[in-house]
Amino acid sequence: MSSRKSTVLVSCLFATIGFVIQLVIVLATGFAARLDFVEHVATSVVGLLLSAAILGYLSHGYFSRKSNRTRAIILGASIGWVALWAQVLFGSSVEYFRHLHENFAFGNYVVKPTFWVIFIGTIPSLVIGGIFGNTAWRKLHKELP
Repeated sequence: MSSRKSTVLVSCLFATIGFVIQLVIVLATGFAARLDFVEHVATSVVGLLLSAAILGYLSHGYFSRKSNRTRAIILGASIGWVALWAQVLFGSSVEYFRHLHENFAFGNYVVKPTFWVIFIGTIPSLVIGGIFGNTAWRKLHKELP
């Protein structure tokens, strides 16, 4: 398997791990009592995996042999944060387009969910993204068995 494909697969793997952590946070905070957000979750998962695959594909060149581990961790954390933004925008777009005719639809269905998801998910996405950057760098440098 080419190293570019492995970077994409590792990126999608870490996106899936991030999504599982998000589900644990949602279940722990009690938001799961309402089951009317299934389509939002499905759309956000598609957005997360799509953005992770695209960002993993594009970032492969930045994990080159010239880069060091610190840059790779920072790049991975940045990818995790951008993937979180893409996920929340995909997920909130479902309700936004349903209520497009209402006043303040953008604020209610895009800005507020984006604020809360970014507020709660920034640190986990940066940590998981940093671990992704370290793993992709090690995989490229053949430190993994």
